[in-house]
Amino acid sequence: PHSDMASTVRYLLEESVPELQALVDGGIFTRDETRAIVARRQAFEYALKRRTPVLDDFIRYVNYEASLNKLRRHRVASSALASGENGFLPGSNSHEEHAAGVKKLLGGHTFLRRIHFIYQRALNKFRGNVELWMRYFAFCRAGPGHGGRILARALARALRLHPRIPGLWAYAASWEFDTRGNAVAARALMQRGLRINKASVELWAEYFKMECMYALKLRTRRDLLAAKLGNGLMGTGDGDGDGD
Repeated sequence: PHSDMASTVRYLLEESVPELQALVDGGIFTRDETRAIVARRQAFEYALKRRTPVLDDFIRYVNYEASLNKLRRHRVASSALASGENGFLPGSNSHEEHAAGVKKLLGGHTFLRRIHFIYQRALNKFRGNVELWMRYFAFCRAGPGHGGRILARALARALRLHPRIPGLWAYAASWEFDTRGNAVAARALMQRGLRINKASVELWAEYFKMECMYALKLRTRRDLLAAKLGNGLMGTGDGDGDGD
């Protein structure tokens, strides 16, 4: 029913009120701007609630929120550099309050949570769209901690849904190896992927490349350790010679 849809949309919009109010109080957005933001979000939410939602509506919503978040961060940074008469953000009366205010406004956790939420709703509707999964992975990696647990969960879900797409296994293993430095997890992912996709030349090639890189890392680490030990022995030898 339309009333249920309106209630759901209202609830989703009300969640963002505290942060928008904080941005107004901090002089980052005006009240007219926040009213326009709420109106745009409401239009997007109603579009997503249609009986047959369109992927482009989700993408446009994500792009809008990402642009809004970028504008917010730019204004917070500018406001921190050009503050009020006392050199602080509006409502701040000390360096500590100013720093805490800037940190809070820069964080924008609800903005990021909203984008994650939009992506997750899109993936529930269009879970077969691998390109959409890749867009979400890229967004996660650009966030705090290069995605961390959020990206790990998303990758695990994508692999459960699409185990026969070698590129997803390669992507997940690459993230574990290159970004998290976890060669054990990366190798386990590659081997699981190869058990399912035995004939994938692409995945075998990526696995071979990863093992070569790992071997190179081990060799570089060994050479550095040997050089340090050698320098230490030479230093000890020089010291003994000086003492004679």
